[in-house]
Amino acid sequence: ETGERRQVRGIVLSNSCDIDPKNKSDMPAKLLFAPIIKLRAYASLLEDADISKEKIDGKFNSIRQQRVTTLFYLPKGAGLEDEYIALLDDIHSLPLKVFFEQKDRTKLFTLSLPGFYLFILKLSVHFCRFGEEGVMRTEAI
Repeated sequence: ETGERRQVRGIVLSNSCDIDPKNKSDMPAKLLFAPIIKLRAYASLLEDADISKEKIDGKFNSIRQQRVTTLFYLPKGAGLEDEYIALLDDIHSLPLKVFFEQKDRTKLFTLSLPGFYLFILKLSVHFCRFGEEGVMRTEAI
């Protein structure tokens, strides 16, 4: 909310070819990412908001089944020491130059091919809604 910059863990949304430093662009490229947080940290936020344990358990079942459109569930393993969620409603951009200047950046994980396809589907549902938003789109621009 303050606009303060902090180092966070995140999942990259940008196409890999768009952020490859070997690909020169006329305009400075930006890296799009969504922060990731531990699922346990999300539980603490819900508990602090006085959400019941039963409701939290239900939310977690939905999250783990990828049924919450604003969150992408990342299971423990393949480089992640715990369960995480990507906050798809909290997208940020960072100049690519600034990202590559960071010496302490670390690649945490790579999605498997099925995970990658699920991620693409999840992003499409989250950002496009495929006609579920109830907006009449009959006028031409």
